[in-house]
Amino acid sequence: MELASASMAAANMLNQNLTALQATISAVGQNPTAGGVAAQAQAANLPQISTSVLKTSLSIEASTGAQLAQMISQGSGIDIQA
Repeated sequence: MELASASMAAANMLNQNLTALQATISAVGQNPTAGGVAAQAQAANLPQISTSVLKTSLSIEASTGAQLAQMISQGSGIDIQA
């Protein structure tokens, strides 16, 4: 899997989790049951997890890009047209 597609997938996952959290918060606000509060607590964890995945993916992309730029600028004989 390419790094860019992994980052896009992580960003999409984050958006979906935030939408689910918003729906859960809205539902609990209308009917605050113990089960609803538990669901809200679980839904709150998912955006944190997907944010961590997105940060890691973007960090890998940035470091890989920086390493490639450094190798090209040093003239290490990399043929980027291949």
